Amino acid sequence: MRVTFADGTRNERGLFAFTAEGLLIQTNTGSQTTGIGKWRRTREGFRFTFREQAFDDDNEFAFDVHVDHEGRLTSGDTFTSHGTGTAVDADGQIVRVSETTVTAERY
Repeated sequence: MRVTFADGTRNERGLFAFTAEGLLIQTNTGSQTTGIGKWRRTREGFRFTFREQAFDDDNEFAFDVHVDHEGRLTSGDTFTSHGTGTAVDADGQIVRVSETTVTAERY
């Protein structure tokens, strides 16, 4: 999958695993950690949410990222989604909110 940030600051690549039970596991080149979450069908497609952690250059905790996306299948093997990633520090304060778009292909 590819993640594109709406502000043009970066693009990331990664993997999603969606289970039949509604669990989601995600990895990406940005945080280089694993995100854990859930997904469900919606009338128009599907919605997924997950959380992952981000670390600074000294490998110290920087913030959690809370991701919330709405997706649609674009074929039997591809989907796109759009939503936000909200960075939340250890004190619960919002550090930033980023709009992102995901394009993905089954392998």
